[in-house]
Amino acid sequence: MKNIGLTELAMGQDFSGVVHQVGSAVTLWSPGEHVMGIVPIDGNRPACAEFVVVSQYDIVTKPAAVSHAHAASCLEDALRAYTALVYQARLRPADTVFVPCGATGFGSVLVQLASHFGGKVITSAHSDDEKSYLESLKLDIVVLDCSGGTEPAKLKQIVMDETLQQGVDIIVDQANVKQPVGDSPDWEAPSSFWPMRLSSQVLAVGGRIVTQQASLQLEPAVSQRLLMKCGSLCFLLTQAWLLSSDRLGRYQHILLDVAEKLRDNVIRPNIHHTVPFSEVASALEQLQPALVGNIVVVMR
Repeated sequence: MKNIGLTELAMGQDFSGVVHQVGSAVTLWSPGEHVMGIVPIDGNRPACAEFVVVSQYDIVTKPAAVSHAHAASCLEDALRAYTALVYQARLRPADTVFVPCGATGFGSVLVQLASHFGGKVITSAHSDDEKSYLESLKLDIVVLDCSGGTEPAKLKQIVMDETLQQGVDIIVDQANVKQPVGDSPDWEAPSSFWPMRLSSQVLAVGGRIVTQQASLQLEPAVSQRLLMKCGSLCFLLTQAWLLSSDRLGRYQHILLDVAEKLRDNVIRPNIHHTVPFSEVASALEQLQPALVGNIVVVMR
């Protein structure tokens, strides 16, 4: 962003609302239509506002049966999950997918989509609330109970036992999730919980790792292990779709498919609670690190 002269970055990109006004060249939308979309970061326009100005190609119709809060809460999570599973990990039916921390907003969408696409999903729950939420999805998935502070090395052995020592085909590293380490009350960075070293150890031959870690540095032993397994490592950034004009058609296809899956309850958004815009400051002060789900800001 600094390369194009920006010194500040607008916060909040996901939104859902009603079209208020359209430009003279707009042919796809009319005032009064209910839409949802993601604001490109290069425009530096926040979605957390009374009015949002976007391109007509960056939005899709919101299904009538889906509330604005539900649409806004999972749109980018769904786009990330779709990109990770379909375009980067190339998920095939019967592939084993490991999603550490599956009760987060992004993790829950990953679990639901991977199961819908025919994958065998293994995920971890780190509290009773997370375990209850994952069980409430009523999906055919394996939930590893780590609420007692399971150490990563032990969790690695559990994952290998679940796959009959064959390893997992796909690992999606959320990278922005903090989890308690052991019995410590402190919250550590995700690399302390599930480092790339463990991912390379539980990966099957020909497996794929998708990560959001921007500052990832592989140890030589990890790199060698990935080589010996013909493993692949992909980096995930959803805004890449919006920043690439030649990919807008594919991006629109993903958004339309996400909207369809929201309508059919294939994707059930994980909302912890909603917050009026006037109470955002106090809500941030009271924010807890162990929330199960997303928090949605309601403008009006």
